[in-house]
Amino acid sequence: GELAILTRLPVESVSRVTMPPIETRPILQVSLQVGDRHIRVDNVHLLWLGYYGYVRYHRHALVDLGRVASDKVEQARVIGKSLELNGDQTILCGDFNGRPMGPDFAPINSVLQDAFQAAGRGCGFTLARCFRCDYVLAGSRLDATECRTLNSSGSDHLPVIARFNVR
Repeated sequence: GELAILTRLPVESVSRVTMPPIETRPILQVSLQVGDRHIRVDNVHLLWLGYYGYVRYHRHALVDLGRVASDKVEQARVIGKSLELNGDQTILCGDFNGRPMGPDFAPINSVLQDAFQAAGRGCGFTLARCFRCDYVLAGSRLDATECRTLNSSGSDHLPVIARFNVR
């Protein structure tokens, strides 16, 4: 699927940041007017383990896993770099195809907090009702007041709703 950001707020600008490898989805960035504040919302869809083929059926599975791991490190680096400007006023959301943890995600986790950890309700599972791979992370000027999944059958992933107060 493609990336989208739906909002009822005034949109100031829309841009795309290229993500490695070059044929993957970009970071979709939308700047929004929230009262007298400007908030950026970034939507991502990071690589998954089967990106270079279904690894369990592929004879080069270890090479493929290494490529995916290397590319995800590079994707985290690009996201981290994009947060250097106004990261405290940014919401990063999307399908991370895993947990945004570990040293590779340090540039992201040092700037953003997990909305579900701050204000989550329920179990937070977004895939197959047993795994969480879709996240909403927010900068320090955004206080999560709610984060939850919705019951929906429109996708293999459940939608995530998050609400914030802007400081």
